[in-house]
Amino acid sequence: MMKMLSDSELAVRFQAAVSLRHLIYDSDIGAPRASVLPMIQAVLPQLLDELFKLMDEIGNDELVATLEVLIESFAEHMAPYAQGLCQRLAEHFMRLALTEEGQDGEEEASFAAVQCCSAMTTLLESIKKTPQLYPHLEPFLVPMLKQILSPDANGDYQCMEFMEDGLEILTYLTYYAPQISALVWSLFEPLCKSFHDWAMDYLHNINLPLDNYISRSNDTFLSNPQNVQAIYDVIAKSITGPDSSDRDCVEGCKLSESLVLNCPGHLDQYIPQLLGLVVARLRDAEARQARARLACATTAAPS
Repeated sequence: MMKMLSDSELAVRFQAAVSLRHLIYDSDIGAPRASVLPMIQAVLPQLLDELFKLMDEIGNDELVATLEVLIESFAEHMAPYAQGLCQRLAEHFMRLALTEEGQDGEEEASFAAVQCCSAMTTLLESIKKTPQLYPHLEPFLVPMLKQILSPDANGDYQCMEFMEDGLEILTYLTYYAPQISALVWSLFEPLCKSFHDWAMDYLHNINLPLDNYISRSNDTFLSNPQNVQAIYDVIAKSITGPDSSDRDCVEGCKLSESLVLNCPGHLDQYIPQLLGLVVARLRDAEARQARARLACATTAAPS
């Protein structure tokens, strides 16, 4: 297998990489083959190197899927490789995600970019027991997340399809790292802006890192009054916005609860406003129910 991964023919190297995944992972039982793992572990650094060389030549989701199987199968052994893996995956994602519309291989590149995010999530999951590694990965992950959360010069969001994956990665960084760094805090404003610009449908996913910013980095959060205002604006849109659904209202109330519980004594000016949002929503709900009852009565009334 190692010999084929270094073959002069690209097709042979590609097929060897795909076959490696099937060699390691038994899809019938949904787990790695225990008999194979010791042999693979003995050449794990060389395998990772060959895979990344191949990924540099061809952007394909099958290759990243093989890499993800390696990360998952050797989760307890990934710590020494975490930084290099994260750097290469983030670089690979950026190259694939920014493939121009209409360019050859655009759809395949998009699938491969999603697979990169999945592999990064698997990697972040594998190092939860060594949280001191997370800050070392941030220099590679934060620029990638900023690309997802920020508009281009024309105001267009080029990486909208990767939002859910990006938010999952951000949740790992804000929850498992020993503390939320200034680098990760630089994503707070783009995150809130994305919500207001287009990402309201992702409110549940957005709430997770926002709650972590409030609860796990409370001093930094309260050090800037604009942070509290930004959270209030998200809550207001979630509860009383014209496009707010019942589910959005629930998420807004959860965020409001996090704000109140984690910031006692710092929200005096916001408490009446938060209560006002809830009362306005309740009145609106009562009005909608009344209109619905009227419509039902009108429909049922004999002509």
